[in-house]
Amino acid sequence: MARRKSSAKKNAPTRDLEDLLVSGLRLEPGALCITGLANCCDKIFHPRTAPRSNNVLRAAMQFLARDRTVEEQTAMRGSRLFQCRCDLKDSFIASLHEPVSNVDALNFTILELAFAIMDALSPRPKDAPIPDESGKDLDQIVLGMTDWNELLEVEDQLGPLPSDWVLPEELQAKVAASEPQKRGPKEAPWPSDSEDVLPSTRPMAQTLHNLLLWTGEPCGGSGIFLLVSCLSDYSPSFAAEIPASHMALPCALLHLEQALDRFEAKAPPNTFRLAIAAVTHFLHKMPKERFVLLLTTFRDLLVDSAARIQPALAEIPGAEAVFAKAWWASVQQSIDAGPEFPWEKYDRPKPPRPGPVDDPAQIFHSIHAHRARSRCNKPDCPNRSEPPKTMMFCRRCALACYCTEACQKQAWTKGLAPHKPLCNAVDELRRAMDLQTDVQWKAVLNGTEGNTEPEVAFVEICKTKTVDSSLLESIAGRLAYHDMAMDAMDPCK
Repeated sequence: MARRKSSAKKNAPTRDLEDLLVSGLRLEPGALCITGLANCCDKIFHPRTAPRSNNVLRAAMQFLARDRTVEEQTAMRGSRLFQCRCDLKDSFIASLHEPVSNVDALNFTILELAFAIMDALSPRPKDAPIPDESGKDLDQIVLGMTDWNELLEVEDQLGPLPSDWVLPEELQAKVAASEPQKRGPKEAPWPSDSEDVLPSTRPMAQTLHNLLLWTGEPCGGSGIFLLVSCLSDYSPSFAAEIPASHMALPCALLHLEQALDRFEAKAPPNTFRLAIAAVTHFLHKMPKERFVLLLTTFRDLLVDSAARIQPALAEIPGAEAVFAKAWWASVQQSIDAGPEFPWEKYDRPKPPRPGPVDDPAQIFHSIHAHRARSRCNKPDCPNRSEPPKTMMFCRRCALACYCTEACQKQAWTKGLAPHKPLCNAVDELRRAMDLQTDVQWKAVLNGTEGNTEPEVAFVEICKTKTVDSSLLESIAGRLAYHDMAMDAMDPCK
């Protein structure tokens, strides 16, 4: 099971739990650590039919949308929130330190908070079955689920139960309905107005930016994408900020790519299902004309995702996978029909039809520009003043440089643009060019062998070895994606 059933202190006053959760979300001195907050979420939000505290929902939204710099977000896992200083001699506090899920405490908490907010903004029947109708939109399917665990669950070895299966009456637990808790005058339903959700004192673009900072989390980030989609329904003004954001689509594509990496590595279904559904839902919610405009920038990445996602969707049961397959197929059709789009209507020049990158000289120029960046290649690195001469290049690809070994390790598989896929593609290019040693590869890049210009030597080897143009195209796309991520995280942009 993805989440254990609450056991300790079942009769603990809900108000006490709510006060502890609110205190923790406000990061007050002496508040619970993240494990304690996850336990509070587990007890407060399950079952989902329980009434929601106005104070909890308000604190949840403020916590997720709080202004943070990229550096502060990155440093969060080293903050006091993750350093347990709770009074474990108190039996009640100690009972809030049990593992609640096979998802880590932070991701569990983010998911629970996001779904609690969505429940309040768009209430729906909590026990509605998932319909098996391929014509339904993915947003109706995903948001119609009773619990985010629906997509995180690993199926039983005997397979899923039939959709019309009902637990026999003699096996149904006789549970007395709990009396609704009385609420005081300060516990009016949340939100009381739009200011509760999207305060006018903060630009909506900033709120979107703050939420997107959470999408680097593998499971919690999926909940954030669904929450952003929900907020776009709640506020048309907020929805308009999504296609205008420099972060939204890069974050979504990264989240999807990492989920597909886990699928291809044969990880359990609960590590990729929710992410695939959430990102597809998020992309689907974009206005079509705005989405098609974005295809001009992200075409290669979307083509790659559309091809990679089909085998993964086969692992997701139900109508959501049927719809998602059709939706991604329509994305490919939109990409193919790019030049026929009415560009003049949107005051945009008609783009040339993208073709394969078959000129090695283009790749060499892209590599040269990428290597010439004068700061750490970890997109969210706060170090903006490190002298270029002290930077350390990746020994394997010699394309990315870092200010510290810590940045290099973190950038390998984490962050907005992990280095691993690009480095692997360059390694494949080196083998295709028969440049087996690091010295040979760097000599070609720097032009340190012979009198031939580096670009000419690079092009000549590619032609002599008949390097596959699809490999060059893949490297060009990943270089562009990384540069875009660097720009998106640059506060000066």
